[in-house]
Amino acid sequence: MLKRTKKFIRKERKQVLKTIFVLILVTSWLLSGYPTLFEGFLNDFNFRFPPKIEETKAAFGTPTGRGSALDTTNDNAIAVSPDANITVGKIAIVQCVTDNNNTANGATTFHSLADTDTNTWTRVYEETDSDGSADDGSTTSLWWTKVATQIDTTDSITCTLGANKTDKTLAVFEVTVAAGNTVSTSGTVASPTHSDSGTNTTISSTLSSITSREYLLVGSFGAEGETGKNPDTSPVYTELYDLVSTTSGLPAANIQNHLQYRIATVTGETADSLNVTWTNGTQTLVGFYEVLEATYDQEHFWFRDDDGSESAATGYGTGNLAVDANIGASETFAVGQAFRLRMGLLKNNAGVANLTATPKLQFKAGGTTGSCTTDSWTSVNIESLCSSEAFCQAASDNFTDGTATTRQLDATHTLIGGDMIDADGVANSATFDSDSNADHAEWEWMLDSSNAAISTVYTFRIAPSESSTYANYTKCPTLETDALNPTYTQNRYRWYVDNSSANPTDAWSANTGVDIAENAGISVLPAQYDPPGSTQEIRLRVNMTVGTSNLAISTAYFKLQWKNGTDGDCTTGSWTDVGTNDWLYTSSVAVTDGADISAVLSDTTTGKGEEYVKSKASGTSLNHVAANIGEKIEYDFHIIGGGSGWADATQYSFRVVETNSTGSTATAFSTYSACPTLTTEPGLSQLLRHGKFKTETATESGYFWAD
Repeated sequence: MLKRTKKFIRKERKQVLKTIFVLILVTSWLLSGYPTLFEGFLNDFNFRFPPKIEETKAAFGTPTGRGSALDTTNDNAIAVSPDANITVGKIAIVQCVTDNNNTANGATTFHSLADTDTNTWTRVYEETDSDGSADDGSTTSLWWTKVATQIDTTDSITCTLGANKTDKTLAVFEVTVAAGNTVSTSGTVASPTHSDSGTNTTISSTLSSITSREYLLVGSFGAEGETGKNPDTSPVYTELYDLVSTTSGLPAANIQNHLQYRIATVTGETADSLNVTWTNGTQTLVGFYEVLEATYDQEHFWFRDDDGSESAATGYGTGNLAVDANIGASETFAVGQAFRLRMGLLKNNAGVANLTATPKLQFKAGGTTGSCTTDSWTSVNIESLCSSEAFCQAASDNFTDGTATTRQLDATHTLIGGDMIDADGVANSATFDSDSNADHAEWEWMLDSSNAAISTVYTFRIAPSESSTYANYTKCPTLETDALNPTYTQNRYRWYVDNSSANPTDAWSANTGVDIAENAGISVLPAQYDPPGSTQEIRLRVNMTVGTSNLAISTAYFKLQWKNGTDGDCTTGSWTDVGTNDWLYTSSVAVTDGADISAVLSDTTTGKGEEYVKSKASGTSLNHVAANIGEKIEYDFHIIGGGSGWADATQYSFRVVETNSTGSTATAFSTYSACPTLTTEPGLSQLLRHGKFKTETATESGYFWAD
């Protein structure tokens, strides 16, 4: 009996403990809705059971007016300077109300908005009410921006109109949002309420069936008329502005506004402007709500030579630099050379706003090496606007501007956009997914470094605008220029007969047994030297000694110039590029322009033959072989006389100069130890009156008058 009693007690005790535990859980659940439960209880017992547990959400801060303007001048703009700085990350909201220009009721685009600091403004709506004539009604627009560059009290926010108008108002306020958030009005802009007139009455606007969340609700009213007293605000709203374009005058011509707000969690709402008198007005309710802003990471980069297509180009320099490798440690970089830079951008969160990226390429000189978020930055300019900037966009012979990029940098994430950008191109926009943080885009710029400084570390980044940055810079490319650019001495030359091959074998002249020596010009006498006539092709081999700094591969362009005169001096006189007037490049197609050559001159450094050149602006004179200080490189220029200024029996001198990829610049060498010369074949006026050359066994001979 005692045993059964003890067993019963143990069983009942367990049951009691279970009951107590359940009661505790239910009580906790009920109280979790406090004060919602008891707030409803006190409000006529109209409470929800079980109580709803509200989500934890970032709340809007209290909106603050930042200034307004009234204007009765007949012009096309109205501006306001904020009464306090609107700092980075704040949401600035602006209402502009003016006389109308459009003559039908409905949405218009008569207004535009901008600020001194080039923040990006979004038009929430613009609505016009009119009886059918310009200036008989009103146009009201509402705008917002998330401030990327602080708008100071000395800056201005300007509403610009499509035509001159007399009456205008402008009102500005700001509000804070949680870090990493921005705002949206998608699906929460009420259809504007139109009314031709009203006297001491109400005009309303309603939002219905919207998602339950916290909203910054903004009631925006604009109309013609002068009320003589302020309109009243909806009871649960706070008035921000109540403006009229003039304090007295003609009510039918003046412009008035009313701007009010409320912060609340709702599924529907109505905003009223009460006891107001107007002509041709609109009232619009807008619900701003917070959304997560997409953030981006500069994740990869690649310095490349311009030696192939979008996908085929190699990494920079002789070492074929890898992705994410900087220039400076293993590769030299001479100022003036062209190169390509590819940059990758990764969307690294699940943000639903700011999904379009249109990057600008920027650089800085010095500063904190490898930091993409400190110091002062300069945007890379297009070629046609380039002046003294260290880096500018340049033309490429290997890709077309706007060509879509393929995956080169990131093998993990999904490539969704990007393109190739050359001389005057602009990066195309890429649009990322709202529900993914696995998208990336790649852009590649063709760049010229003609104005870069020597012995300087440059850092590159991409940014969404001139004054803002992306959230993260995991990779930050740097380029270090060489201490000094190479210098050159034109050292040795020889004239050759063309043999339709990259490497000539027969020194001038074509006459058997006559080979003019190195560093010897072609003269009229003896006749066996065969001075070239206006239709004869001729090859000039020239070598140059590299000085001051090593010459890196694919870093220097050269072109040939000529002058006439008897001084044989390559440092004096007026020079003209071959390809213009007297001397032209050959049109022969036997050898490819830019073909590699072997050295034939006696003192050219072994293995330092560079290029066969028959054009100025193709970029084919780019050196394909590197050279150290003191080594001699060799070029082959294939030319022909007979241009527009050709002269018989005239001495010409030739020299090589540095240029760029288009052949548009000319930098003379520091020294010209040898200066190639030739004298052209005499014409009939220079021959004996007994006649032309007599010919014996296919060899021209005869007598020339000589000075």
